[in-house]
Order: sequence, then C-alpha cells, then structure tokens
Amino acid sequence: MVTQSKILITLLLISCISCVKDIPNPTTKSNASTSNKGVLLLNEGAYGMNNAEISFLDLENKLVTNSIFKSTNNKSLGDVAQSMTIINAMYFIAVNNSSKIVVINLTNFSVIATIENVQFPRSIIQISPTKAYVTSLYYPSISVLDLNTLKITNKITVDYNNTEQMILSNGSVYCTNWDTASNLLYKINPNTDVIEKRISLLGRASHSITKDKNGMLWILSGNKYKNKSSYLTCINPTNDSILKSLAFPSVSDPFRLTMNPAHDTLYFIQVNYNGGHDYNGIYRMSIEDNTLPSMAFIPAQLNSYYWAIGIDTSTHHIFVSDPKGFSQQSTILEFTSSGQLIQQYQAGIGVNTFLFR
Repeated sequence: MVTQSKILITLLLISCISCVKDIPNPTTKSNASTSNKGVLLLNEGAYGMNNAEISFLDLENKLVTNSIFKSTNNKSLGDVAQSMTIINAMYFIAVNNSSKIVVINLTNFSVIATIENVQFPRSIIQISPTKAYVTSLYYPSISVLDLNTLKITNKITVDYNNTEQMILSNGSVYCTNWDTASNLLYKINPNTDVIEKRISLLGRASHSITKDKNGMLWILSGNKYKNKSSYLTCINPTNDSILKSLAFPSVSDPFRLTMNPAHDTLYFIQVNYNGGHDYNGIYRMSIEDNTLPSMAFIPAQLNSYYWAIGIDTSTHHIFVSDPKGFSQQSTILEFTSSGQLIQQYQAGIGVNTFLFR
C-alpha cells in the first residue's frame, strides 16, 4: 500500500521481475546540487538486500545524485526504507525490515541518531513539539516516540496487526489498520495516547489517509491479493460520519492516495503486475465526484507499473516512479499538471517517497 508492506514487495519480486522492461533514461547523475530546488527521493530498495538509499533530483539542473546516504555515512541505510518524514528540521526514516528509525541531518544527510528495536516501523507523524507516533507492520500497536530523547516511551494497543498511515485532524490522530480482519479507523487523543473511537468502514484493510480543502478525511482500504475489495471513503471528522464510500472493482488494487496542492483533487495509483493496461497507472478525481474514475489519467507504459507519486506545490508538476520490478534503478517521470511527459530521470531502487524542497 500508499506506502506497501514487504508482503506486497515479495509478491512483486516473484511475479514482476521477469515482465518489466526498461524505459530510456537520458539523464546523467553528476553535478547535481542538493542545495538547489529539488526533490529528495527515498529508495526503499529490494526486500532482503539491505540496499535502501536516498537520492536527490536537482530540478534546476535536471540532474540526479544517487547513493547520498552511503557516500555521506559510509554505511548502508538498511533494508526497506518505508517512509521519510521531516520533524524538527531533521529527516526521520522508517527502515521497516531493519526495525529501526534513522534520523539524519536536513542539509548534509549525516546520521544524528539511530533508534533501534522499533517493531517494523511504517509511518511516522509528529503530533506535538516533543512527541511522534510510529505505526508498525505485524504488530497491533502504535509506538510513542519522545522527540527530545529519541526513545520509544509508550505503545498504544490496537485491535489488529499492521497499523499504517496516520493524519492529525481537529486535534485527533486518525490511524488506518492494514489488516484484512480490520474494518476500523482509529481516532486517538494525542494528549492521553488513548483510542477515543473506532470508526467502522465498509472496506477492510485501510492503509492510506489524506485531508481535503474542506477538512474532510479520505481513506483507501483493501487488499486485492487477500480478496478484500478496495473502497474510497470520505469522513467528516467533526462528527466522524461517513459522507460517501465508493467501491472499486474486485480486480483493482489502488494505493498511494494523494492530494493536489489545492486539496480539491485526489490522485492514486493502480497496478497491474502482469504489465497490462487495465487498472494500471495514475488516476485522479475531484473531491466532489460520486463515482470512481474508470480510465487512468496517466496510463503506465506496457509491461511496467508505477510505485509512488508526488506533486510539486510550486509548479504542480506530477512525479511518479517506475520501480522496474525492484531489480534495477527506478525511472522517475515528470509530467505537467495536464499529464504531458516532460522529463525522465534515473534514481535508486524502488523510489517510494518524494519530498520537495
């Protein structure tokens, strides 16, 4: 899922490596400046290969610097970098299969601290100047991270394994639960670290959450490979009522729910791991729509699929990654807001996050 677990990555490696072809990438990877306007790219790496990394796309020179973490710190970032979050002028990177969080300097990328023995961390969200929450694969919990000491100080127990994305809204934290047994969205009081409400969704295995310009919450749920159909649900956080819940076809596998800079248009990815055109590409819809899009806004190329999406708030350009089966460098494609391809770049293995700076 928006962010995918290593279960899905394993399925990718089994079913996709042999069917994904190369896309030309004319860009060189030298003379890029990390001080220029650009995009920081998190490369999750191939599962079990300990090759997660950081790249930087210099948008002024249209060049990429790869292997930033290793060249700076002379060591590997770890196995499956799941997410990257800016907190208190530092990058917090959840390295899922290494069960750690790596904290690095915002400007020179040197390691400030490594928080060990964090159970398969997934997403990190800051909820106060001194506290953050960390979700976990395989465990029914959310860890409470003290941002002063950089230590886990508490855990919030939930009903099922696989806590996923979170969002802070109206003073509460809403947390998804990517487990096929769960149809719940948790509403948590960040002052007491107590679950205040369990909101029942039509779909199971919720994984992505975002907020629109009106403050409404949008949640993606589902797991095609475990026969749990996907739903897109809109919730009013004022009273936690469900405003709409739209069902995807059973063959759909949507993830990476994202908002445009105006927060009036939803974007998400659908993947056809067999490389076909059906249900494969970038999709978008207005927050006012009451039906799901039937056609891709940006179709994936034949025998390929997309893995991440990011939208530049200044240019509104759309960036997507083609992971090439996690067996070689990702291709980054830059599109205009109308979907016209502008440029392609090469980054690391399995780009899953875009941070614009």
